[in-house]
Amino acid sequence: MIIDLSDVTDPEVLEFIAYWSSVKGESFAPTWKRFNLPGLNPKLVPYVIVADAIRDGAGDEVVDFVIRFWGTGQTEWKGADKTGKRTRDFPQFRGPEGWEEYLRVVREKRPIASRDTVYREQYGKRVNIEQIQVRVPLSDDGIHVTKVATFGSWSKV
Repeated sequence: MIIDLSDVTDPEVLEFIAYWSSVKGESFAPTWKRFNLPGLNPKLVPYVIVADAIRDGAGDEVVDFVIRFWGTGQTEWKGADKTGKRTRDFPQFRGPEGWEEYLRVVREKRPIASRDTVYREQYGKRVNIEQIQVRVPLSDDGIHVTKVATFGSWSKV
């Protein structure tokens, strides 16, 4: 479920948002190069996802996202590595909510936060987890959202 950014209190999520904000400058979003994962606190990097927005032939509509970077912490918590995979090619941990969040970041060109349960039975994990995450836009052309970066923080339910 989408939550207001002002409701986020997790210190690591807040640190991720602050980093994104510091590198974007006056733009609505930083470029991928400027976002620069090595510049982020190394303790946060394993919990980051970066997805490329794939547009239709005319360049108007986003039709999918391809995972460019899937942090090792994501794999550890969720039980699957999705690097290089299209979001439409794998089961959803949360149903359609994740897809809708990606699209909302593209449409609104701003960060969004969410809190929900990640169902991991499909990957042999017996315990589901509560997830708080933020998705932020990246833009390599200064006009469109070309990538979405996500940071997640979890606890066992």
